[in-house]
Amino acid sequence: MRKWLATLGFVLLLAGCASLRRNVAGSAFADQDPLSANWLGGTSTLTAERIAAVLALGKSDPVVQGLLREATERLGGGTFEGLAARVSLCADPEVAEGGLTRTEFNDVSVVRTVEEIAFGPRPESTERQLAAVQAGSFLDVRVVTLPDFIRVERTMLPDICISDRVSVLQAYEAIVHELVHALRADPRSQIALARTVTDEGAFRTATVLARGGEVEAYVTGMSARLRLHRSESLTSPIVNLFDPQSGELGAPPIALAARILADRPQGLGYASGLLRDSYPNARRSARAGLSSLYTLAVEALRDRQSHIDTAMANIVIHTNNIAAHRHNIQVASSRGNAALRAQELAALVVSEESLARTKTILEAAGSSKARLAEELTSVGGQLTALRSDPRD
Repeated sequence: MRKWLATLGFVLLLAGCASLRRNVAGSAFADQDPLSANWLGGTSTLTAERIAAVLALGKSDPVVQGLLREATERLGGGTFEGLAARVSLCADPEVAEGGLTRTEFNDVSVVRTVEEIAFGPRPESTERQLAAVQAGSFLDVRVVTLPDFIRVERTMLPDICISDRVSVLQAYEAIVHELVHALRADPRSQIALARTVTDEGAFRTATVLARGGEVEAYVTGMSARLRLHRSESLTSPIVNLFDPQSGELGAPPIALAARILADRPQGLGYASGLLRDSYPNARRSARAGLSSLYTLAVEALRDRQSHIDTAMANIVIHTNNIAAHRHNIQVASSRGNAALRAQELAALVVSEESLARTKTILEAAGSSKARLAEELTSVGGQLTALRSDPRD
């Protein structure tokens, strides 16, 4: 039986650590304080040893160490060298003052067969298909079985870059910040928001407040920086929201979100910067995903109708066969033909079992058809709503 696939992908860029005064190689601070010198030590290459040296600042910080252990396991395959391989220098120095994380997903949906819906066991062909789309290296893979589809949610391993123009202290905060994005952010979150949130400002606020978003990353990175008790060079618009000794956020998360989004110099400028086009971009991706789902549902609906047509025809055939076998049994009994009677009894059992199986398939195909029709109506409505915004 033919199988249908639908894929949906989305790239999410997360930047951060525009929270410290930028220091470049050769800074006047370099002779006074090694932690204010350029983090690459005047070189243009990045090594695992250099990253380890920066992260050594957090060797006594349990939060940073916990984050590093998780990152080593999930991003680095259990080794620090593997983790370091996911970190590079930002190619464009203007991309971010501190760093940037690229995280993406590429989900695959497979139509469930009517036989699987009706009787339970997953066909071997579907199992092979699912195994194929799960092959490779991912941050996370989750298989979700829905009434009519199987969705394989594949979150790709993220890539992190750190600016080559920041100090050791800035790089420390930047790496901690970006690890939060890399481990926690779900690249599907903006698409989900775009389907339900129609106000652009509310969308941006929800984006920075989402798990692994800028609020969580800034809280983790800034707090780690402050726990080093090196706040003398902090000039960030958000620093006064934190306790300078404990590093804890002393304001509601929504207040930090507002500062992150606000234009400079009062805020970090995310609304007019990194997130400026996030709303229309997410809506376009949401439309693409819904269009793909719509096409998949249409193909599945055709398959269900084909099963219904075949099942109804087979029910007539099986019903006629059952009547014929019962007649033949009566004839064989009246003639005392035991062999013919046994043969017809066995054939009757097969026909009755085939009829029962066909009725189960018909019921499963009919139920699936009804669900898919509702799905198409819902998806069509969402697509109409997403296409109605002139800002896109």
